[in-house]
Amino acid sequence: MKKLLILALTLALMLSLAAPAFAANTPISVRPSGVCVDGGQLVITDGFNKQILKGDGKNWTVIAGKVAPAGASGEPVGIYLDGKADEAYFMSPRAIIKYMDGYAVSDSDANVVRYVVNGIVRTLIVESSGLNYPTGLATDGENLYVSDTGNGRVVAMDKNGNVKVIITALNGPTGLSWSNGTLYIAETGKNRIVSYKDGELNLVAGKAIADGEEYAGGYVNGVVSRAEFDHPMDVYMAPDGVLYIADTGNLAIRAIKDGRAITLTDAKDIGYQATDPRGIVGSGSTIYVADYFYPYVVNVGMASKSFSDVAPGAWYAASVAKASTYGIINGFTDGTFRAEQPVTRAQFVTMLKNTALFIDGTQVIGGTPDYTDVKGDEWFANNLGWAQEAGYLKNLPDFGKKEFCQSFVLTRDELALLAYNFAMENELNVKTVSDAKLSDFSDSASVEFTESMQWAITHGVVSGFTDKTLRPNGQGSSVNRAQAAAILSRLIENAGY
Repeated sequence: MKKLLILALTLALMLSLAAPAFAANTPISVRPSGVCVDGGQLVITDGFNKQILKGDGKNWTVIAGKVAPAGASGEPVGIYLDGKADEAYFMSPRAIIKYMDGYAVSDSDANVVRYVVNGIVRTLIVESSGLNYPTGLATDGENLYVSDTGNGRVVAMDKNGNVKVIITALNGPTGLSWSNGTLYIAETGKNRIVSYKDGELNLVAGKAIADGEEYAGGYVNGVVSRAEFDHPMDVYMAPDGVLYIADTGNLAIRAIKDGRAITLTDAKDIGYQATDPRGIVGSGSTIYVADYFYPYVVNVGMASKSFSDVAPGAWYAASVAKASTYGIINGFTDGTFRAEQPVTRAQFVTMLKNTALFIDGTQVIGGTPDYTDVKGDEWFANNLGWAQEAGYLKNLPDFGKKEFCQSFVLTRDELALLAYNFAMENELNVKTVSDAKLSDFSDSASVEFTESMQWAITHGVVSGFTDKTLRPNGQGSSVNRAQAAAILSRLIENAGY
């Protein structure tokens, strides 16, 4: 619990209030903490100034809360005072949601839930109810759900003001999201996501950890049973069934789709890199993220899964969609994928880097390549140095000159070698899917890396052509983007991610 509080967990994004605004300018040092969307506007809790703000994601207007005098650190002190919106004070506003005719706000340090409506701030759930550091909020339209973080439970309040405990024995629950009869919970202390429906608590994603075990955070994508998070602080279940997660400890925005955890790396219109994401919510197809050390609310979206030049019936369509969603191979800015374009050695090393980050997002990518034809400032140099130092390039032909030959098109023989090296160095348990032998193919004699190619065939990483050839080298052996998408997404899935 101490670690949870030290990390200063908070949620974020914004909402529109029907009450009049009393300040026209954006406050200094805005730190979005909690968020909701209302009527096309964003409303956030500002964790630094202890105010409620409304705006378009960049420009803010204060709608509730007065800035208190600065403390020793320069940050306004927290004060708990109800009253008119322009005279009220908050201790530490965190989550905010649309509730009844106004907005419910968790005021964590005050151990209460506040209510902002019609230009007034009042207390909705009082301290005597037993709340201890409330954080996340959600509603089903009737009941208000509150993460009672310090007590390790979730409570519910009906519209008559009756409060009851509905879930106990949680470890640091924070963010909440209600969707179709299910309450989704970021169980921050156990680094996982759980759901609650019809009186039953179920694991959604993250490790199943027994009580008494260490709750070590991690950063692993792939199937939800092995996905890992580090102090996730908010969740949002979108109408299309994608679950979005503010993975605060990993400084990442994650999502769960089709039974797999992925990492979202792009933010629309803003060159944004997560610094401390705490709140996440959606409206229609748009997902908003509040980051405590970023004064704007940003829009994030899933990686593209369809391209203008990939026909739905193409043999590679499913693989391209997977590789794009997993962040292994991205499309071009014009909306194309260019499936037939050959893959160079430098490009494949970058794809391999993306594959590694999908499996373990904590990896530090960087290194100094030891090739005579590669300068340290070239776009792929860090990726190449990382791959070389990790042992993924062992036995890759350098033509006796210690040259990487970045623009050379990768052959199927070389691809099998690199995939094999990657799997061995990472101790990937890739399942066996074929009993085919190398000798079954008519051109097997031309395979240079026989051990690697046999492994690739056995484990379904590489498959032959309909004419029973492998085409490992020479004419017709070059790997294109569609084939790379198929091979790398297959490698991930056959390794259980």
